[in-house]
Amino acid sequence: MLTELRPILIDLSELVFCASLFHGAFTHYVTAFPTGNGHDPETSAAVPGGGFGLMELLVLADLYNSLAEHDKAVYAIRSGCRWLQGRVDQKFWDACEDDREYDEGDWRVPGGVGREGELAPGRFPLDVNARHRLAVARIKMRETDEGMVGLVCVIKY
Repeated sequence: MLTELRPILIDLSELVFCASLFHGAFTHYVTAFPTGNGHDPETSAAVPGGGFGLMELLVLADLYNSLAEHDKAVYAIRSGCRWLQGRVDQKFWDACEDDREYDEGDWRVPGGVGREGELAPGRFPLDVNARHRLAVARIKMRETDEGMVGLVCVIKY
């Protein structure tokens, strides 16, 4: 249903309403499928997010970035991808102000491990499209150092 409504609401410039629908769906699916996976009732095949997958997360982040609600875009990507990876219980990553759980390496501290005694990067995979949305949000929030981490990863891809 969201896939059908999205282009109509965007054409009507109803971005706030569209974002609220996607956010409500995200909240529902996280509650309904806490492991980040559902199953197709007909084929029993695994369905990422029970039907609210990466594409829907990217749309939600795009909507938030378009509405200049960049902090919400960051939260949607970080927590949503964590949920889809089956790591919903790892909420401690929310306490980190940066995106180290998805950092590919610790390039900020030459020759070191960790950032001055903080948690080392999680090195969890992040889809290049999600990384791009995260980088855009960080740069728009004037967190250019963190945004550049994401852009370097996007360029490497």
